[in-house]
Amino acid sequence: MDRNLSRWRRAEEARVRLTEQYKRMVEEAISRREEKPPSLEYIAGLLDGEGSITVQRSTYSKRFPSSTKDFYVNPQLAIVNSDLTVLKDIQKVLGGRIYSRRKQRPHHTLYWSKTEEILTVLSKLYPYLRIKRKQAELLMEFCLKKIRHGRVKEPYPPEVLELDRAIASLNDATNSQVSTFAKVEQVLAVKRGLVKKGGQ
Repeated sequence: MDRNLSRWRRAEEARVRLTEQYKRMVEEAISRREEKPPSLEYIAGLLDGEGSITVQRSTYSKRFPSSTKDFYVNPQLAIVNSDLTVLKDIQKVLGGRIYSRRKQRPHHTLYWSKTEEILTVLSKLYPYLRIKRKQAELLMEFCLKKIRHGRVKEPYPPEVLELDRAIASLNDATNSQVSTFAKVEQVLAVKRGLVKKGGQ
């Protein structure tokens, strides 16, 4: 019995020493903590996991009544997170605007929608992207062609729309979501009278 008690005491002493060792390690880590802005690697990881790299198509209404085009296309970059502080920290590094939604499950979105700022942000994050690297390549190419083409003077050239389709296809494959492009094409087809409502 004395032998068992001695063994138990040695094990207890070992646990105490191990606890103290890791306690010192944690205290040292906390004492070294500095309030640094998030790194580009960290932001790229969030964009890979909780972000979107896409092109939004919208149909014209009263905004451009005299336009000969049926739609306009805009690149968009976004990161969604439930922690507003994280997005504000990223905003200090890369700019952008924050939209908050508080219904049901509250969440916040940091987004970039201007062509020039998207090129700036993606050129900084691209080296660290993994999952959405191809989408980033295509969207940067899309932005360059959109700048070259201009906004509403004439229909978009085929190469711009092909990049739109390619990005939508990649996002469908990655996220298993229905392409926004396909939805807008259906709306436009109904509008032109090519198909009846309901896809018939």
